[in-house]
Amino acid sequence: MTRSPCIYNVSVFIIFGNQYGLTVGQEIGGQTHTYGKLVDDGITVIQGTFTVDDCDPNEDFNPINPWEWAMETLASPTPTPNPCDGHNIVDGPIEIAPTQTWTDETSGIYGCVRLVPGNNCNTCGGNKPNFNKCHHGFDIKADVGSNVYSMHHGKVVYSGFINGYGKNVRIESEVNGQTIYLYYAHLDSYSVYFGDLVSAGSLIGKSGTSGNAEDVPYPHVHLGRTDVTGNGNLDPYPYGNFWYNVLPSGDVSITNCY
Repeated sequence: MTRSPCIYNVSVFIIFGNQYGLTVGQEIGGQTHTYGKLVDDGITVIQGTFTVDDCDPNEDFNPINPWEWAMETLASPTPTPNPCDGHNIVDGPIEIAPTQTWTDETSGIYGCVRLVPGNNCNTCGGNKPNFNKCHHGFDIKADVGSNVYSMHHGKVVYSGFINGYGKNVRIESEVNGQTIYLYYAHLDSYSVYFGDLVSAGSLIGKSGTSGNAEDVPYPHVHLGRTDVTGNGNLDPYPYGNFWYNVLPSGDVSITNCY
């Protein structure tokens, strides 16, 4: 039996995070003709396969732009994330690791927080007066061999070794319609590879002291953020899973999400 040319099969499926694939097929003469695949990353869409009768005026399905139909019919608002929407990076509460035993915890946060002769802080915001070395991320305490988790849904765009950062994993994620790149460094090992899709809370590796963390007194995971090229050294805090305040003592007060 030949189906009406008005009938379309619309399939919506998750790729990762808030990115969805869309295929539109039409069965004519017993054969399915697929009209294409579209991707949008700014909404939450109901997944599944839907039969649409375009002869029905209530369907209002436009095969030229089926994504418009999907957004209007299957979409729900995307919640706005806050800094605590990410999954925990490691098991247990978040603690900041100082650079050395004699430095305060602010040396482990993002910004111009360290003092090293010959450096300057022209690549990040100034946090501490008279300090001149930028720290491009947050050092999260983690015993060697601890589980390290992805904070968001995403796609692995790098796993390997980089001088300074040691073994590390970089993940592309969609957060509130924005593409971000977070990396987890100084790992002992990693268990995900280029192209892998991960969910928030997925195990991506084990913490360690690789790179320039070999001799630090506090083993830690370095959480950083880059641009699409892998550079940029952007502040990861807006996409983290904790709030923090710097105390007069130089300690960092952490409010955990979980």
